[in-house]
Amino acid sequence: MKKLLCFLSLAVILIPLWGCTYKTTTVPKPTTELIIIDNSATTVSSKPATLLSYENPQYGFAFTYPDTWALTEQAGDGSSKNPLILLSQSNVQLAMEYGFLSEILGLESITLPSGEWIDLDPISFFDESLPSGEILEDGRVKLVAFPELSGVFLVNGLFFRITLQPAGNLSQSEIDFETDLLDEVNGIIESFSSIERTSTTVDEYPGWSTFLSMDYGLLLRYPPEWQLEETEWETVPGLYEKALSLTKDRAQLLLGYHFNSEYVPHTEGFLGGLLVDEGLVPFLGKEIPKYVLQYENKDKAVFYNSLEGLDSGGLVFNIRLQDMTTGAGYDLIEVKDADQLEAESILASLHQFTPALSRPGERIISQGEKYFLTFESCFDLDEGMQKPEDDITCDFVVKKVPGSSNQKVSFQPMNQAVYDFKTDFAEPPATGDCAASEELKTVQKTELVLDESYICFQTSVGRYGSFMLRGMTSDGVSFDWQTSSTVGVLKQSTIEGSGEWDVAVTLKDMSIPDGTVMKPGEVFTKTWQLLNKGTSTWTTDYAIRFETGNRLGAPYEVAIPSEVPPDGAVNISVEMTAPLEPGEYTGHWVMRNASGHRFGMGADGSKTFWVLIVVEAEGSTD
Repeated sequence: MKKLLCFLSLAVILIPLWGCTYKTTTVPKPTTELIIIDNSATTVSSKPATLLSYENPQYGFAFTYPDTWALTEQAGDGSSKNPLILLSQSNVQLAMEYGFLSEILGLESITLPSGEWIDLDPISFFDESLPSGEILEDGRVKLVAFPELSGVFLVNGLFFRITLQPAGNLSQSEIDFETDLLDEVNGIIESFSSIERTSTTVDEYPGWSTFLSMDYGLLLRYPPEWQLEETEWETVPGLYEKALSLTKDRAQLLLGYHFNSEYVPHTEGFLGGLLVDEGLVPFLGKEIPKYVLQYENKDKAVFYNSLEGLDSGGLVFNIRLQDMTTGAGYDLIEVKDADQLEAESILASLHQFTPALSRPGERIISQGEKYFLTFESCFDLDEGMQKPEDDITCDFVVKKVPGSSNQKVSFQPMNQAVYDFKTDFAEPPATGDCAASEELKTVQKTELVLDESYICFQTSVGRYGSFMLRGMTSDGVSFDWQTSSTVGVLKQSTIEGSGEWDVAVTLKDMSIPDGTVMKPGEVFTKTWQLLNKGTSTWTTDYAIRFETGNRLGAPYEVAIPSEVPPDGAVNISVEMTAPLEPGEYTGHWVMRNASGHRFGMGADGSKTFWVLIVVEAEGSTD
C-alpha cells in the first residue's frame, strides 16, 4: 500500500513537469520578446527633440523650436534688407523675415519652383489667423509661404514673411516636404508670442489701418474712419495711373502714383477760384507745398506739391483732396479744415521701400498692341513709353491736323529716328526687311493718313522695327509697334527733299573750361563755339539740346542765335547753375535741326559736346 501511494505521488509530480517540457519544445516562442526589442530600438532612434527658446527683446517677440534645427540670424543693412532669422535642417530652410512697419525695406527674393499655388488653412500666429499657401507639383510640396509669396503679415506694429524652402542646390525632383516636417514648422510658427519690447521704436499710428503695396514699395497708414480703395486715376483721356482713394463722409483724398519712367500727364480741370499758397506739409521726409483753391471764403479743393507731380524713390505722386458732393451747386462744395488736417497726417505716414515690380524704364525691347498715345506727347520706341514732348530720348510726336478729317495726323520725327513712308506692309515686316529699306529717312509728314499699314523705322539708338497707326480720337491715336534687338548703323541727318545733311564740330570752349571749380549754387554762363561741317545752313530754327548727365538748371533747348552757313562758326551760350552738393558734374549736349532731328559732333554726327564743373564744399579754401 505504501508503495502504491508513493508511485501515485511521484506521478503527480512528474506529469506536470513532462507537460511543460512538451509545450516548450513544440509551441513557437512568443513574439513579445521581438516587440520588446523593436520598441527598444524605436525609442533610441526617435528620442523627442528638446525645445529651445528664442527671444528678440528689441522687436518684442519669442518662439520655441526643436534642437534639430540650427538657428542663425542676419541683421538688416538699413538700406535694402530687413532682419532675417534662418532655421536650417538637413536640406530645408525656414526663413523668417521681419521688422517694424515704419522700417520695411523690401523683401528677400525667392527662387520659385514650378508648380501650382494652393491656399492652405490659416494657422495661429500671435493669437491671430495667419494665411498660408504652398506650391504643389505632382502631389509633392515644393515651397510653403506665410502669408503669401509677395505679401507680409502685420501684427503688433511688426511685419513678418515666413517661407519654408529648400536649402542648397536641390533639383526640382528632390524637393518634397513631408507632412511631419510641415507639422513641425506649423508648431514653430504657432509658438510665437509677445514679450516686453526694449526698442524705443513705437507705433506712431496706434489703431490705424495699414495699406501695403509690395509691387510699388508703399506703406500707408490711415484712421479707421477713412475708407481706402485701390483704383485707377484717368489723368487724361486714355491714360491712367494707379491711385488710392481714401474717403470719409464727403471728403476724398486721391493719391496717384506711377513710375517716373512712365509719362502720365495730369489735367486738373478744376472750376473757378483763387489758388492760395498755404505753406508746406510733410511728405516722404520732405516738405511739399500746399495750394488751396478758394472761392467765396470756402476751400474748394487742395493740391499738394502745387499742380505738378512729386518725384520720390522712382515714383511720381499726384495728390488732391476734394469734396465728393455731386449734383449740387458749386457754392455747396467745401473741403473742411478738420479733413485737411487728417489728410495731411495720412500723407505724413507714407513710407517707401524697394518695390517688387521692375520699373518700365528698365526694359530694352518693347512691343505693344493698340497703345493709346495722346496728342502733344512723344513716344520712345526703344523703351516703349509715352513721354513729354521735349524728352530727348523720344522718336516721334503725333499732333492734330487743324481742319483735316479724323483720320489724318501730323507726324514729327525726333532725334535720329528714321522712317519709311513709301513702302506699305499689310503684315508686320521682318526686321531684315526694315533694315534693308532704302527709304528710311528723317521725314516730317504734315498730313499722314491712318490707313492701317505698317511703317518701318530705325530708332535713335539704331534698332529696327515697325508700327501701325490704327485710328484717332479727339485726344490722340492708337497704334501697334514692335522693336527688335537688331542694331544697325544710324543714317546721317538729312534734309528731306534735298541732298543736304547736318554735322557739327566743337571748335573750342569759349568759357568754363573742363574742371572749372564752382561754389555751391553759383550761376555761370557756358559758351561753346561750334563749326558747321554739314552741307545745310543752320537757321534760327536749329537749336542745341541737352541730352544726358546733369542739366545744371539750364533749359532743355537753346536756339541758334543766327544763321550759320556750311563751314561757318557760331558761339552759343547757356546760363547754368552749380548744384548745392559738392562733387563733379557733367552735362552732355547735341544739336537739333529744323525737322527735330538730333545730330552731333564727329564724322558720323553721333558724339556730344559737354560742360564739366567741380563744385567745392562750402567753406573750403584753395
